[in-house]
Amino acid sequence: MKLTIVIPTYSSEVHGWCETAAANAKVWKEHCDELIITEDGQYCQELHEVADLYILHPRLWPADNMNLGWKIALARGADYVLIMDSDVKYVSGDVRELCIPDAIGAASIVQHPESVSVAPILCVPKEVTAKMGVYDSQGGKHGLYHFDADFQQRTLQYGVHLIGVRTVKVDHEGGMTTKHVFDNPCGHEHNSGRL
Repeated sequence: MKLTIVIPTYSSEVHGWCETAAANAKVWKEHCDELIITEDGQYCQELHEVADLYILHPRLWPADNMNLGWKIALARGADYVLIMDSDVKYVSGDVRELCIPDAIGAASIVQHPESVSVAPILCVPKEVTAKMGVYDSQGGKHGLYHFDADFQQRTLQYGVHLIGVRTVKVDHEGGMTTKHVFDNPCGHEHNSGRL
């Protein structure tokens, strides 16, 4: 079983995200067979050095940046693709427990331990991707956020189970989508809490 981790990044010298993402990527690399980093910002040498495949490209925005890495992982033979935000920090557990046949595995987020969500980390088997597809960026309409909530809604349409794996814990202080869903719910169905 080949597990590929895809970390889409947006490196910037101004914000120090290169260093943060590189520190996280070094830890995550220990838990997979292949690490792919898709760079939506500026070149980051530290990320280039840690990745098995580092792709620097013109700006795509998060959903399409994630999709690029996801599709490449599958083309390179991944059985499972674990996709995460670049600021997700490993806390504990066997990451391979997220590899669940015919279902999507989601790690426990220490800031929201009772929730189960595809954001900010999910593990998708190739068979589920073949059934559901990848993120729908709606041509950029989703902008920075909500494409993951849309994807989670589609799990219901396709009858794909989203399984929270409590033994795998991650830290995600950033969590803008998660914060939006829990702290400032809007009237849209994908943010209503009925997922």
